[in-house]
Amino acid sequence: MPAAEAASSESRARPVIHPRKLAAQEEYFQCPQWAGQPTHPGLRLEVFRDKRLVEFLRLDDHPYYLFGRGKKICDHVLEGPMISRLHFALVHHRSGSAFVIDLGSQKGTQLNGRYLEPNLPSKIVSGDELRLGSGPLRYVFRLPTFSEVAGVFFFVRSPNPKFVFPISAPFPSLSSVHSRAPSFHPHPHPRSPKMSTSHSAATLPASAAARRPPP
Repeated sequence: MPAAEAASSESRARPVIHPRKLAAQEEYFQCPQWAGQPTHPGLRLEVFRDKRLVEFLRLDDHPYYLFGRGKKICDHVLEGPMISRLHFALVHHRSGSAFVIDLGSQKGTQLNGRYLEPNLPSKIVSGDELRLGSGPLRYVFRLPTFSEVAGVFFFVRSPNPKFVFPISAPFPSLSSVHSRAPSFHPHPHPRSPKMSTSHSAATLPASAAARRPPP
């Protein structure tokens, strides 16, 4: 392959990270070299308490997402006694798959009932379930459904205006049904902060998350 074509291919494969996100997080987490842009609009974590769907966490904009209690560094801010300030990362692979990395959390991260080894990527597929420590919430990784890909969406608004649920969700109220297209864009996480350049969490090894994922 000519050098110019190789350089162009490498440039296209390089993930794009928003400057404010990079400035806020690079001290604590370095985007792995194998990371890529998400290839499936509508990727999300569905958060369940018991069997009730309570919210969505979007995963379709950035090459990686950080989760934890740290309001100034995490893309999705979570609350609870089992959650560390910087708990885990979800990283999109350039091949289109995704990996979860426990970032040395105090209570650990479970993937389908198995605790992950800290700082080692583990592949996650649609339907897989995460738990943070022994907490009550389940985080289910979901690819977009056929109707979402086709651009046909039907949503219900909950009594809490911060959340929008799909009509298939186990939510009691079916009022204010409306359509929405062409891509899945739930309301942002109500506690997701704007990125800041200040930090308060303990620094993690920058190379820990950059290890090559298992084949």
